Amino acid sequence: MNDSEVINLINKHEGEHPVKLICKVLGIPRSSYYYSLNKTQSKRERENQELTEKIKQIHKDSKERYGAPKIHHILLTENYHVSLKRVQRLMKKAGICSIKKISSLPK
Repeated sequence: MNDSEVINLINKHEGEHPVKLICKVLGIPRSSYYYSLNKTQSKRERENQELTEKIKQIHKDSKERYGAPKIHHILLTENYHVSLKRVQRLMKKAGICSIKKISSLPK
C-alpha cells in the first residue's frame, strides 16, 4: 500500500474511528499522516511530471516508435537538460516503451 492509499484510507474512516487508532492499526506514526496532509509537491516532482507529459507527447507523435535514446535526443534539442537514465526511468514508470522488432524464428 503506497502513501496516498494510506492517506485516502485514513480520510475515509476518520469520521468512524479516531485517527490515532487507525494509524496504530496500520502501523504508521500519526505525525506521518499529518505531515502528508500538508506536504507540497517538490520541484523535482513537478519537473518529472512535466517531463513525463513531454515524453508522452513525443512518443505519441512518433507513432510509438521512438525509445528512450531518440526521445532523449529530442528533449536535448528542445533545451530540456535531462539525462538518458532519467528519461528511461520516467518512461518505465509511465509504462511507455517503443515498438520492438521481432526477428523471425528459424523453422
